[in-house]
Amino acid sequence: MTDKLQQRIYELALACFNDRLTAEEVDELRMVLEESSENRKFFRDCRELFVALSAGEAFGKYDASTAFSKFKSLHSSYFSHPSHPSHSSRSSRSSRLRSGMASHSFGKSIATVSAFAAIAFVLCFFSFRMGSEKTMDSFADMVIESPLGSRTRVVLPDSTEVWLNAGSRICYSQGFGVEDRTVRLSGEGHFDVTPNPDKPFVVNTAELSVKVLGTKFNFRNYDSDMEATVSLEEGKVALTNMLKQSFDSYLAPNQKCVLNKCSGELTINKSKVQRSSSWVEGQLFFDEELLTDIARELERSYNVQITIENEYLEGYRFYGDFTRKCLTIDEVLDAFCATGRIHSKKDYDGNITLY
Repeated sequence: MTDKLQQRIYELALACFNDRLTAEEVDELRMVLEESSENRKFFRDCRELFVALSAGEAFGKYDASTAFSKFKSLHSSYFSHPSHPSHSSRSSRSSRLRSGMASHSFGKSIATVSAFAAIAFVLCFFSFRMGSEKTMDSFADMVIESPLGSRTRVVLPDSTEVWLNAGSRICYSQGFGVEDRTVRLSGEGHFDVTPNPDKPFVVNTAELSVKVLGTKFNFRNYDSDMEATVSLEEGKVALTNMLKQSFDSYLAPNQKCVLNKCSGELTINKSKVQRSSSWVEGQLFFDEELLTDIARELERSYNVQITIENEYLEGYRFYGDFTRKCLTIDEVLDAFCATGRIHSKKDYDGNITLY
């Protein structure tokens, strides 16, 4: 720290303790204290020495340069040892320095106490904020994944229950619930959110963000899917389209939103939303979904490889309802082929092609 900066902090401290800080100087002092821990330590040194000497008014009688020189010599002497002087030695030194000084008026004492209280608040504020920031920065991310061919149940620190579908992942900070309740989802999850009006529950993905207070909903957004969907069972959720700047959209119960990840268009329709989370019970339910998304879901559920041979088939949509534990992948594909719109074949390695 330069002598010039030290002198300026001293001048601000002196003005503060004598209740002479202007509004501009208050802002300046806050900025200086926020700049570095060294600045805050020097200011605390000023405060402690002024308190020990009880000479705020006497210091104010000197011109700035002379007073600062006097302060530096006292500062150096006073803080030259690891521990501060005893109360008796402080009192003795204070008595010698106060000899011949005029006593403070009652009003001046009140002003000095107010200044101490104000600056103590500033220091506490910065200490608390920096401590909080350091604590939040030190939190590690918690990542939970659901392997292919399985489902995983997760209970978050706020008691929110999350089911992750096959090949899905959820990520949240160890500090979840301290300042906010934010998670990041990749894949598909069913959320039964514990209500907390003071801390909304937020689920973020690259293309779509969902904010709720307490409700049940299903959120699907695999990286390989062409669409992201949210189906609401209870309550109300706000939807933020990350692909297009627009006002938030809202879902009511038994509504489903579909976001086209290519065009950024978001649509909301009525739907049998209870069926959208039937995968939690081992069901496979496809509500007019794209064949590409269905193929990816079957890959994750049965841990197989599926290729769509003809590009025009990618735009086909299908409705289907299956019990995964009761049907093989071949039986599920047979049901789709029975529509006459697609065919399937399997090679020796078990890889499947739709054409």
